[in-house]
Amino acid sequence: MSDGAFPVFQSRAPDAVDDDPSGLLGLLMRALDEVDYGLMLFRRDQTLWYGNHLARAMLGRGDPLYLHQGQVRARSGAHQAAWQSGLGRAAQGMRCLLDIPATHGDGSDSALALVPMAHPAEHPGRAVPVLLISCRSALCAPLSLRFFSQTHGLTRTEEAVLADLVQGMEVEAIASQRDMAVSTARSHVKQLRLKTRSTSMRELLNKVAVLPPVVSAVRTLG
Repeated sequence: MSDGAFPVFQSRAPDAVDDDPSGLLGLLMRALDEVDYGLMLFRRDQTLWYGNHLARAMLGRGDPLYLHQGQVRARSGAHQAAWQSGLGRAAQGMRCLLDIPATHGDGSDSALALVPMAHPAEHPGRAVPVLLISCRSALCAPLSLRFFSQTHGLTRTEEAVLADLVQGMEVEAIASQRDMAVSTARSHVKQLRLKTRSTSMRELLNKVAVLPPVVSAVRTLG
């Protein structure tokens, strides 16, 4: 495939699905598609074996990682060595965390955890499969925020103000962006704390930060 094309690889392992007449593995793959973290599973030879929905989207964007002939590479040559070294260390049983910057303005930096999927002692002299876990696509996905809003009876305006707070905006900036008085914005913040039974803004934002990481993309099941 060309570097810029959407990656073509199996979102599930066909042979494993065929060996699973109960359909449990297929359900598990669909479940992983609903998690707001990119997940990739690499074979022992470091070729890509599985990627969930967000992983496929990340590779499709091609920044900071892309897929080429079954191998995941860093878009920037300056970071390829670090990426390959981290993948190799994980294949030898060592967990590692990588931070690979985006290479253009509309991309985003990626914190990537590489986790060995077996103990090296179980496979002496051989590489082990590796799981990649990316950072969340956002601190709070829209669907998670909508669940939170509905649960606590927030109005659409209060939900919008909360979304701005989650992005780190100050009350004055929210008021300007939402074309409302600062006093009105402060009233919305007060209502947010009351409705969510939060004693402080820190407590409120912490409640949002630990929401279940559910993606908001709507997909058909195939």
